[in-house]
Amino acid sequence: MVFHHAAKELRLLGEGVLEVDFVNGERRRYDMKVLIPKIPCMKRLIEEEDFFQKGVLSPAGWGIRWDDEVDTDIEEIYVNGVAI
Repeated sequence: MVFHHAAKELRLLGEGVLEVDFVNGERRRYDMKVLIPKIPCMKRLIEEEDFFQKGVLSPAGWGIRWDDEVDTDIEEIYVNGVAI
C-alpha cells in the first residue's frame, strides 16, 4: 500500500526530535535516533545540533532534507511517529 501524506509544517525540537503537522490535520512527533542503526549518516542529526536545526520541509511536503546525504521521506514520520 502506498501512502502520500503531505506535511505542511516542521518543528525541529532538538536532540534529533521533530514534530510534523500534516495537511490532513494530524501531528506526529518523531525521534530520528531510531534511524541510526539502519542509516548511519543520521547520527549527525544527534551529534550536531546546528546541523539538525537546518532541516527543511520539501516544497511538496513529502520529505525533510538536511543536505545531499541526510534526508527522510515524510511517510517514515507519519507511519512510525507518535500521534500527538
